[in-house]
Amino acid sequence: MGAAVGVMYLLGWFGNSTAAVDPRDLAVGDCVLADPTTGGSSQVDCTADHHWEVVFLTEVSGTALPDNNKLSKWAEETCMAPFADYVGQSYPDSDLALSWLAPTAEQWRDGSRTVACVVGTGTTTPQQGSLRQGTN
Repeated sequence: MGAAVGVMYLLGWFGNSTAAVDPRDLAVGDCVLADPTTGGSSQVDCTADHHWEVVFLTEVSGTALPDNNKLSKWAEETCMAPFADYVGQSYPDSDLALSWLAPTAEQWRDGSRTVACVVGTGTTTPQQGSLRQGTN
């Protein structure tokens, strides 16, 4: 069974800081270290401590940044198949957490429309190494 019943979102870790990594600067396979005390995040090498790994990227439309409920619904509909392709098993059968990384309000105003589906352990304890199937 998955580490979470539903798709978790990263508001507390990503949504409140100008130091947050912009999803449009990420690629599939990139890793992100979150700082839950500041809401900041940074892209790091996957061999270093990190919390999340990008499994899918897409653009969202609209003039306003979607709220967390809309983004959660989007993630539930959009991220499951890329998750399975990336880690090699379905989300409900895994022990991993699935979440999303959206632009901050400032990044949205600057034109960022990229949202990333990310996978991690779902804890505040950093992991090392990739979760991509066939890499361990």
